[in-house]
Amino acid sequence: MTRSRDEGRETLDRAWEGLEEETPDRVSRMIRWLREPRARWIRLPIGLPPIAQSFMFFLPFAGIEFLP
Repeated sequence: MTRSRDEGRETLDRAWEGLEEETPDRVSRMIRWLREPRARWIRLPIGLPPIAQSFMFFLPFAGIEFLP
């Protein structure tokens, strides 16, 4: 189990490094900073709204397109 987790982490790290190489310097520095453990308190508020919005995907199917 830990071996596949380590392989997954290595794959993810390579993907992030590839993204950092393709983006402008300013953006790549921001990505690098956000990946550090101390930036957790910044990542949490950025990630929570998309998670909350994902729970509302069914509203148009239920006929409730717009909530006040």
